[in-house]
Amino acid sequence: MIEASPTVAMISPPGTEFLPLAEHLRSHSFTVFDAPAAPPAAADVVLACFAPLDTGAYGRLSPWLADSPVVVALKSQPSEALELDLLRRGVQEVVAVGESMSCEPVCIALKRSLQRHRFQQSRGIRPEVEVQAQGVVDMFPMAVIIADASGAVRLSNARGRELLAARQALFVDPLGRVRLADRVQDARLHQTIRAVQDGRDVDCALAAPRPEDGVPLSVLVVPVGSGAGGAARGVMLFVSDPDAPTAIHPETLEGLYGFTTAEARLVIALVSGQTLEAVAAATGTSPNTLKNHLKAVFRKTGATRQAELMKLVLSGPAIFRRG
Repeated sequence: MIEASPTVAMISPPGTEFLPLAEHLRSHSFTVFDAPAAPPAAADVVLACFAPLDTGAYGRLSPWLADSPVVVALKSQPSEALELDLLRRGVQEVVAVGESMSCEPVCIALKRSLQRHRFQQSRGIRPEVEVQAQGVVDMFPMAVIIADASGAVRLSNARGRELLAARQALFVDPLGRVRLADRVQDARLHQTIRAVQDGRDVDCALAAPRPEDGVPLSVLVVPVGSGAGGAARGVMLFVSDPDAPTAIHPETLEGLYGFTTAEARLVIALVSGQTLEAVAAATGTSPNTLKNHLKAVFRKTGATRQAELMKLVLSGPAIFRRG
């Protein structure tokens, strides 16, 4: 339950432009004070008021996003791209107040943001079945994100959490929904989620560009759940990062294929894109020795070319993570 008088740390530009909004909030039982130059502040929620939202405003806003629920109030209705960018950065809600400094939508946004923030903080105890499911998805080599009928994230593995936390190609919005930073691809993602709820067995392959330079992430969206008994279906996102290193343990290859440790380490290097010459230079092993190791690997796996060897390893159980 939210207390009757939430405290609000208010960030606003110099001058009196947003003073009427502060007074309106106080008349609605909010305790409002000017935010200090930097966190922390003894407030339940941060209200950041900007007109316009320029580079300096982003700089003032950024330090507060890590630990506080933040609502941004703008004088005019933001574009979809601007709102999506603010949500990607960690803002809980974006509200337009207009010239009249309309208070009602700000009150709703502040209370809702605080409520959501406290709920997220309270999520600590998890059912045993969820813990077991977490252990399973954590074994996948690529990012895995499971979302419900609304697109809200219900489960993700370690790699998925890393990508979401980076808030580059994909992120979680204030409603807990998985979103893509690219608006066109984000629309396709949520069209797929809606189609799944209509009972269609559709899947969708997406490229998720990153705002900075880099190869786009590859995203495959597939339905999960049978929808039996009227239960809502969700989706599972498999997200592959072409720049991520291949994580294979030598012991796993030794157990699967009978490799020696030296042979297993060579296979891992080749699968990671290294050449025999590069491995020789990096390890101080002679090229002839490495060629002999490779011949032994071919004999033990039945492969005759490096391409066949890579396909065998990358399509087998060795790619699943341990511990």
